[in-house]
Parts: sequence; structure tokens; C-alpha cells
Amino acid sequence: MSTKKDDQHQDVPSEGRNITRRDFLKKSAKIGAGAGIAASFLPIISSCQKKEEKPAAAQPQQRAESGLPAGLSQEEADILSMLPDQQIGVEYPEGEPINVGFLGALSGPSAGWGLPGLTGNTIWVDAVNKTGGLLVGGKRYPLKLHKFDDEGIASKALQGARQLVLDHDVKFMNAIGGDPANACAPFLTENKVIYASLVPTDMHPDRPYMVAGGDITPSATCSIHSSPRWSCPARRSWEGR
Repeated sequence: MSTKKDDQHQDVPSEGRNITRRDFLKKSAKIGAGAGIAASFLPIISSCQKKEEKPAAAQPQQRAESGLPAGLSQEEADILSMLPDQQIGVEYPEGEPINVGFLGALSGPSAGWGLPGLTGNTIWVDAVNKTGGLLVGGKRYPLKLHKFDDEGIASKALQGARQLVLDHDVKFMNAIGGDPANACAPFLTENKVIYASLVPTDMHPDRPYMVAGGDITPSATCSIHSSPRWSCPARRSWEGR
């Protein structure tokens, strides 16, 4: 195994977990949806920061009336409100932490894609954890985010995927897609790890753990609309939602 890249959090032991396949799929769906939502909310959050601050004395009163957990901003609550049935402010038993990964270019020419994605993932993970964790099956599961800088290079993306899965027990991975997705797909399929790409054309019938649709590039948009609508079962399912 090659030298590890910087990791955002400490490793989490994987022993003692007892999560059903149904609950795991629910968690994965919510993690994927939420991370995509977080990335899309970056411009909104930035614009909110430019607005005039409210008087300091008025903020605690508004926070108390809103019922938000301590430290959770209204903007973060708005992001989480798009997830189903999270019951923010209601206490539930805590489950084992879930390890999620971010695999993308954090340096090099493609860093303009990866750095905003990591920021969006971090915003969303922090917001979820301020509520106690992701609510699934009557428990709140805290999230642990691990990152790997693949520099947009396919071979490094595979190296990163192996590190995130084998060293950190990551079960869900947010990424950019394209050539890195093609390099990682066989390994991730074998290990049943869900990979969320920005490029819908990364999805294929032989990649059951590859999902996309949180964002699309202009070239991907053109290829989707210029190819037969029903040629790919995975894309048919995504378009039919």
C-alpha cells in the first residue's frame, strides 16, 4: 500500500456493527442525496454570509424559538430539511459511526472540481453531526468523512478507493467521475461500495453500485439527450424519477 494522503478524521473500528442491508441502503441513499444537496447549497450559503448580521441579542432568542440543536445554523437546517424524516431536535439512541469518503482532485489542474466538492461534503457532514447523526431506523448514526486526493488521475483514484475502503471501511464514496470512475468501478463493485459520480454516463448495467445525477457536466448533458432514451437501464431508472 502506498503512502496515505491526509485524512480528515481518525479511523473508526469496524467491529461490532450490526446493520441490516435494508438500513445500509437507506443510509447510503440519504448520504448521497445529502452530499449532493450540500454542494448545490454552497452559492446560497455564500450569499447568506454577505447579508447584514442580525443583532447579537436577537440571535439566541430566535435560536430558542426555532428548536434547533446547539450550534446548528438556520442555513444548515434548511439543507437537512431536504432529507426525509430527520426529526431535527428530537433525541434518538446513537448508532455506530458510518465512514464516508470523498475521492477527487484536491490538487493539480482538476482541483477546481474537487475542492468545492469536498467543501460541500464537509458542510453537510458537519450539519448532520450537529443533530446527533443521520436518523435511520430509530437511531442516529454520526458520520466520519475521509478524503483522498487523486489529482484527477485514474490510477491514483484506484489507489485512493482501495485506501478508503480497506483502511477506513468506507461504504459510500462521493467523487467526480469520468476516467477515475472507470478505474475504480471493478474494485468498488467487487466490494459493494456505492460510488456517487457527477457524470450520469458513468452509470452502466454492470455497475450496480454506481450512482449519478447530483450534478452534470455540459458534455454529459449533450450525450444523454443525443443518445437513445432507453439504451441504458440505469439511466432509464434515473430519468424516470
